[in-house]
Amino acid sequence: MKMTKENNKKLPISIMVLALLMVTLSMVSGEPAGIAIDSNQTDPGLTIQPDNRTDPGGTITTLVLDALQQTNRWKAYVGNITGSLTLSDSTGSTIFSWTLEQSGITGEIYSSRSNNVAWGDIRCADTTVIDDEESFLGLTGSEAYSITETFNETIHEGLTIGPALIGSDTCFSTSTYVNDNPQPQASADFQLILLDDTIDLVYTTPISAETTGYDGSLFDFQLIVPNNPQDTTTYYFYAQIGG
Repeated sequence: MKMTKENNKKLPISIMVLALLMVTLSMVSGEPAGIAIDSNQTDPGLTIQPDNRTDPGGTITTLVLDALQQTNRWKAYVGNITGSLTLSDSTGSTIFSWTLEQSGITGEIYSSRSNNVAWGDIRCADTTVIDDEESFLGLTGSEAYSITETFNETIHEGLTIGPALIGSDTCFSTSTYVNDNPQPQASADFQLILLDDTIDLVYTTPISAETTGYDGSLFDFQLIVPNNPQDTTTYYFYAQIGG
């Protein structure tokens, strides 16, 4: 069964771990750079109490059940970013820097299992790389919660990542919820775009500064990444910011 964002909430899966992040970036080059996590808070999700019935013997009760079960196949990261642009050397010594107002920060947040993304090779995610990642995570492309079925759109804004140009509507994409509801992909504030560097997937979301998020709070970014429940998956975070 193909899963769309519209029927996602009716299926017995939801985000496993929600981490609220405040990240700080000091950008020293034209390519995305690693970011520091200043603070975080992880929410394990809702605990649902079981319903019950007490029916007399000699009866047949027909039940219509509605299950909502937390999945350990995905996790989410949402939060805000502060940053500055600097002129620094390779030792970290800075000759000048420009602090950016949070409300005016533009750019993208990236997450990958790789701690050394080859940004010079960045491109739209290839299906072979996606298949390899799903195999690593114990997923198959036909599962409703697979990477393939989750990133089932090809509508997104264009990106400039270092010297690379990613044209609009050229990559697999999806978007996260606002006020507990899915959004039309074309106008979604929190689009997710699937990239790779020919080896590792890079989950990408454009920064939407101080925008209403999944729970009505204001966030700069929201993203989801898959998880291997047999061996909790580590992700590294990067950002590219502008004025």
